[in-house]
Amino acid sequence: MCITTLEVMGLINRLAAKAEMDVRLHPNNPLEISNKFSGAKSDVRPYLSEGHVHFWGRIFISSSLINNLDNIALQGVIAHELAHLKKKHHWLYFIPDILLFVTVVLVYSFLGQTTSFTPYFLTFAVWIFVLSFVSWHWEYQVDTLAAKHITKEIMIFTLSRVSEILYRPADTILHPSFKKRISHLS
Repeated sequence: MCITTLEVMGLINRLAAKAEMDVRLHPNNPLEISNKFSGAKSDVRPYLSEGHVHFWGRIFISSSLINNLDNIALQGVIAHELAHLKKKHHWLYFIPDILLFVTVVLVYSFLGQTTSFTPYFLTFAVWIFVLSFVSWHWEYQVDTLAAKHITKEIMIFTLSRVSEILYRPADTILHPSFKKRISHLS
């Protein structure tokens, strides 16, 4: 079932070029296959070209997914990550961090120097709640967008296959369970 890097690049380029997706990928290095994490993620990195800085998308996929998924399921993973790039979620992850910083500064300003960690703990708890809510919404959103490009059946198949490989049966702070994501698409 092992797929070559060249085949993965072909899937990425084909899906990214679709008019509905229209995602600009890094011209020299749009894909990184890594053993350092499990799953897949996308990000935007600066790229200097002819004296100008451009921001191009990159997709990171774990070698465990590459080695254990067929072309159909891998297509779903890639479509999901391209949808994150399309929706510009990488930029929006800074918003909760900024809100946390501002809230901590405001709490410190109003309470002064306090020995109690309660206000800071509550601030952090609210930040985690907001981050979780936003992240879950984005996961459902990009699953739906990816399904529009590759079909709902392929996305459901992809989520089912990835859940077997990554084995994450419960919700996490950043992701609803695969079962919930599949149910949302059904």
